[in-house]
Amino acid sequence: MSRPRVLSLQTPLLGNRTYGELLRRMFDGSDAIDFRALWADAERNAYERTPLGRVIYRLAFTQAPLGWLRDRNADLYALRYELGSSYWARRLLRRELARSSPDVLHFHTQGLALLSRGTMERYPTVISGDMTSRRTAEQFTHASWRRTHGLQHAIEGAALRRAAALVPFSQYAARSMIDDYRVDPANVHVIAPGVDLGLFGTIGAEREARHDPIRRILFIGGEFERKGGPDLVEAFLRTFADDENVELHIVTHAPDSVAAHPRIFVHLDVAAYSPRWRELYERACVVALPSRREAYGHVYLEAGAARLPVVGSRVGAGPELVVDGVTGFLISPGDVAALGSQLKRLTSDRELAAALGVAARERVENEFDAQRNARRLEQLFVTVSRAEVARAKKPALD
Repeated sequence: MSRPRVLSLQTPLLGNRTYGELLRRMFDGSDAIDFRALWADAERNAYERTPLGRVIYRLAFTQAPLGWLRDRNADLYALRYELGSSYWARRLLRRELARSSPDVLHFHTQGLALLSRGTMERYPTVISGDMTSRRTAEQFTHASWRRTHGLQHAIEGAALRRAAALVPFSQYAARSMIDDYRVDPANVHVIAPGVDLGLFGTIGAEREARHDPIRRILFIGGEFERKGGPDLVEAFLRTFADDENVELHIVTHAPDSVAAHPRIFVHLDVAAYSPRWRELYERACVVALPSRREAYGHVYLEAGAARLPVVGSRVGAGPELVVDGVTGFLISPGDVAALGSQLKRLTSDRELAAALGVAARERVENEFDAQRNARRLEQLFVTVSRAEVARAKKPALD
């Protein structure tokens, strides 16, 4: 049997882009599948400069000017955004299907599939994702306004139930797919994206042997506020303002105003796996990511790969990625006092920080190795393809 041809449409934003790039690396030269990946906004980028494209862009991707409308999802921005993304993904998909027919379709994430349910009836489809709209509404929208997401939940559920297989990153997302959207549990396969350990090399292997007198807290998060950046700055100023041996290093894209302090350093647009990125991980003693809202938290795994303990939040998949007291510590979102206390503990106790870092690395190697997890996804593509071949060959009943 020839290698199944997999056509993958991928969301090109933040952690989802990291995942798409990871799959490209993992499946390059695969002996099991012929994997072709496209960024789902390629069609939009080409057409949004046209009059029609600009109209669609404004309708789909423009938020209400008033903050209170956005906070309550009264402008239905979440739904409009997903439908707009799905519209452009469907255009791209139709163009590609006119050229050749894949054996398996892959969408990452499910928002791209919302307007392609008819196509999913003709091609067996795998959908992967780190979150559901139901979980997003729980984290982002006040309880009294969560009903504004109802239509989005219904459309998303229809797409999820039509897929041949679903690949949530975590049990947190899997439980929502099964309980909130009535997806058959047999079609749900939890496969974490994992970390490409080869890209980390020996980061952190000799960290404690250097006896660096400066203890550096590292924050990496593109969305500064959502990832708890302001809480971290407040905790640092409360706990370490007079401690000349502790520094805070913030890696982000566009932070809110950060208090000026001689030992708070903001690093803008540091590319992953660049020399500067490696140096920051190498010189840190702890990673802090006290997210207020979170789908997954890939930085937790990066920290473990770099042999660093973390202080994270009990939100999203955080409790699945950080073993409290074993690979790091978990706090409640927004608990600045607890955040400062745990950071103080890890910056002052070198042996504890080192032990948690070793445990974190071992757990990443055992459970979150990207190459091992990619092989699981690869096998799922093969299984879905073979099941479709078997179904097509099955004789129809009279």
